[in-house]
Amino acid sequence: MIPGPARTLQFLAGLLAWTLVALPAQAKDRVLYELDARLSPEGDRVDGDLDVVFTNGAGAPVDRLVLLLYGRRFISPVPGLSDITWDRVYPRGFDRGDLELLDAWSGGEMLPPAVAVPGSMLQGGAMGEGTVVVQPLAGPLAPGDTVRLALRFRAAVPRRFGTFGTYRDQTTLSGGWYPYVADRHPDGDWAVDAPAPVARWRAAVLPPPGWRTVLNGVVHEPGVPARYEGTARHLSLVTGRRLQATERRTPAGPYVYCSAGAPPSRSEWRDLDATLGATLGHMDEVGAPRPAAPPVLVEVPLRVRLVELAEGMVLVTDRLYHSVPLPERWEDGYVARAVMAERLRPFTARLEREVDAPDVADGIAWWLLPGYLKRRFPKRLTVVDILQPFGAIPDIDRMLQTPAFPFYDEYFANPYAFDPLRDDVSRWHRADMGPRVLFGKLAARTGIASMRGAVGAYVRSLGEAVRGLPWLVLLRQRTGVDAAGLWSAYARAHPGVDFSVQLRRLPGLDAQGRRGVEITARRDQLWGDPDSPERVGVRVDFLGRPPGRGRSYRLSWDSAGDGSERAVRLPADGPVAFAKVDAAESLLEVDAEGRPLKSNNRVPTGLRASLLAGVLSLDLATGDIDAFAGVAVRRDRDSRHQFFAQLFHDPSSLVGLGIGYSFYFGEQVDGVFRRNRLGISVDAALLDPAYAVVHSTPVSVGAALSYRFDSRRATLFPTRGFRARASVFGGYEVSRGGPALGEYGDYIGVDLEAQALAPLSRDHVIGIQVKAGLMTATLQHRLFSLGGASDLRGLPAGSSLGPGKVFLGAEWRHVFERDWDVPLPLARLRGVQGALFVESGWVGRDPRYLEEWRVGFGYGLRFYLDFLGVLPGVTGFDVAFSPDAPVGNLLPLPMQVYFVGGQSF
Repeated sequence: MIPGPARTLQFLAGLLAWTLVALPAQAKDRVLYELDARLSPEGDRVDGDLDVVFTNGAGAPVDRLVLLLYGRRFISPVPGLSDITWDRVYPRGFDRGDLELLDAWSGGEMLPPAVAVPGSMLQGGAMGEGTVVVQPLAGPLAPGDTVRLALRFRAAVPRRFGTFGTYRDQTTLSGGWYPYVADRHPDGDWAVDAPAPVARWRAAVLPPPGWRTVLNGVVHEPGVPARYEGTARHLSLVTGRRLQATERRTPAGPYVYCSAGAPPSRSEWRDLDATLGATLGHMDEVGAPRPAAPPVLVEVPLRVRLVELAEGMVLVTDRLYHSVPLPERWEDGYVARAVMAERLRPFTARLEREVDAPDVADGIAWWLLPGYLKRRFPKRLTVVDILQPFGAIPDIDRMLQTPAFPFYDEYFANPYAFDPLRDDVSRWHRADMGPRVLFGKLAARTGIASMRGAVGAYVRSLGEAVRGLPWLVLLRQRTGVDAAGLWSAYARAHPGVDFSVQLRRLPGLDAQGRRGVEITARRDQLWGDPDSPERVGVRVDFLGRPPGRGRSYRLSWDSAGDGSERAVRLPADGPVAFAKVDAAESLLEVDAEGRPLKSNNRVPTGLRASLLAGVLSLDLATGDIDAFAGVAVRRDRDSRHQFFAQLFHDPSSLVGLGIGYSFYFGEQVDGVFRRNRLGISVDAALLDPAYAVVHSTPVSVGAALSYRFDSRRATLFPTRGFRARASVFGGYEVSRGGPALGEYGDYIGVDLEAQALAPLSRDHVIGIQVKAGLMTATLQHRLFSLGGASDLRGLPAGSSLGPGKVFLGAEWRHVFERDWDVPLPLARLRGVQGALFVESGWVGRDPRYLEEWRVGFGYGLRFYLDFLGVLPGVTGFDVAFSPDAPVGNLLPLPMQVYFVGGQSF
């Protein structure tokens, strides 16, 4: 079909506009790789010979090639791993990876050794030392000339999860396991932080005997070399002893699924067929072209991400359909997004610059995802929907606020927690934000409806006979927004922003005397591209209206110095609830640990209520329970000020009520919580008569002032750090009635406590705990006690009481196994840890009498679990003995057995 004049003019106008956007243009280098590689029998080493045929496409001679050695970034542990995420990367402790360039030849002569570029000279902060090397040539290479280099290399594949590692007879190498030539900027300088340029490949890879191989989406049977010839940025290789490939058919087309272990069950196959069928059907519905080959999904051991894009295939976690079933497979949307992006990549590569094509495909796929989900799940239920009702539970509240858990991005749909491990070889050396965020920035400029229209038009144009328009050109043509500056800015650096707002209520705003507010918005910090000014929205919500139904206004800043202000007076239809800067959070950025940088953008900040409930100890020998339930209230995204109220029960109190206030300050250490805490509390309790001073049932009233310091980076799986607590307390006890009405006893005291954790190795941690206290009276319910799950565990709680206390305890925690994957009814058992403890203490009036010192020892087990296949946690039990312990009621032995819901301290 011959295109009409209008279509031809549209194409020529777009081509001219794109030429202006892309100037200065670059004559691209041409690279051909000829690879012959062999894997060791265990899959943990690759020996290879690589011929690089390089044609100089620049306008000046070159006398060297810059090579990237991605595998060298694994010579040291991945930075930023927590006690939770470490096991999701290194199941058996750190294992070193490497990529060595052994020698280089050209024209039959050995070339000088390659020289590593110091890390301080590199733009990408996460690249690592030795990942960029300069290989001298035998002589200058003139423009248009070609040189052939013969490189010999060796890659050490670490034992780790992810896209570069080997695990349980399966090796995953999603690019970068060989040296490759860096891209170049239009001016001819080497672009070490750009994606690998597209190149021609002729590759043959010999896997271990009996291992099936998938190379760039092509499945090869065991015992034969895997071969690939074509155009690609990288070679993505997955090979394994138990790898099985199955071709499935859906009404919308076929797909191939490669399972790494046990194949999917019948119900899991139904889910996969529905997911892929809806994905392919949705792509047909929006007019996307079909590639020649069906999509290929390969299971690999991912533990931090659900999916990763590779060359010609989509890598999915081997836990994808083996977690606890929920009303909707929450993984579904992320698999669909990856499949759509992989389907778009060959077509976006025809329109876009090489550096932009992968980001455009991925960003377009994110914007197609809502349509897919509507097709697949008309009544969609997400993980956030499932967990939000339980947001009052502190651990879930912390998860919803802080990306410190595995699969965070996938679970909570947070576009700002982008690949903290940078396992994707196409982005490992880039400082920019992910395509999902970048497209969100574009939508903030164009509007959501305009953005959807542009995405639809772009996808339809990919399959048309006449060449379509590049994404930024089409976006400008349809919306009138020139986003080239913003695109280039976010492709170069990770910008950050911090805005604050002040709200002042006005008695009258105009001649009619209408009420109003004055908002002064201040740009506290803004960094990134100085030529790309940011605009920020201000929304005012009013009491009595549904949230989000207020009035919205736009303020903007130019590139002048920081600290500038903009003020606007707004009419108010009623009492103002709050004013919020950037209600859509399109400017929200995060720091290196995923915490929001913009935390002061609302006046007043919204409140969050968290349920405080739990069983501190359950003594199976005596039946004593120490439990509490209550609520804590704090500001959203900030725990500096926290109020709480709770009901409690312990061996001395039938029921009690406590209220208090805590002020957190200092460095953030666990989610939004901070290293230091000051607290004040008041409580009243109805005491058990056995603990009363008077004969009638008494009421105890007390207050405490405390300070706590906690340097542990995580409280769920702590392996290092120090915690100390000091409190001063006092109160009195009064009879409720009877002949002793008015009798009372008062008390005052001090309580000190410290714990320290020191790792001997990854699997062995020594913990030390010290306690001391002194009080002035002998009220039984307030006396220091020795015994219980959080004290000398060999004694029952409250078996020894006194006005003075000294306690010493030591615990050796040792991991037996970190790498299990046992399905349980509501969780998956990941590992088990043992804890050998010895404890000694005294309560009384004079610690000099050694015969009054009590000792105990015991052993406990801690089970590492993933509840619902999602939430990491610890549970277990302790068995403790003491020669001074009475024989228990439930167990006729001088021992105590405790069920515990976490670590001892």
